[in-house]
Amino acid sequence: MQFQEMAVNLGLDIHEFNELVTLFLETARNDIHRIKTALENADAGKIAAAAHSIKGSAGNLGFALIAAEAQKLEDHARKSQLTGMMDGIQILTEKLNAVEKKLSDLHPR
Repeated sequence: MQFQEMAVNLGLDIHEFNELVTLFLETARNDIHRIKTALENADAGKIAAAAHSIKGSAGNLGFALIAAEAQKLEDHARKSQLTGMMDGIQILTEKLNAVEKKLSDLHPR
């Protein structure tokens, strides 16, 4: 993950990109929560919608691996294949944690 390069690809400066990444992480974490709640209720439609949200945002920012993982969750939900979905949620969460770590390494508090 080369944030500077990703920012340039979007026509942004690094500070603007970092702000978008911060917002993306916050939104994606909310979407993960929505996915988990929907999974508890076996609501495949809500899972698909939340995964689709993550996929779109991640793809727009250039986080292709996150977008691909969210796509898998969305596809499984659309087929009502909810078994084993926690594994995908865990993988997605780990990928989001990696982005968050990269962001905090660039801007320690």
